[in-house]
Amino acid sequence: MEYDIRGNKTKMNDPDMGTWTYSYNALGKLVSQTDAKGQTSTMVYDKLGA
Repeated sequence: MEYDIRGNKTKMNDPDMGTWTYSYNALGKLVSQTDAKGQTSTMVYDKLGA
């Protein structure tokens, strides 16, 4: 696994699931994750960060 300077997981290599990547916004909230097949899930937060 790889982590950014804030300790957020940015990359995960798993023998069964392949490589996943993760992106975060300026507040450290997860905004997207991409799986080994290249499928990206995007997270959206309201003004309160929920």
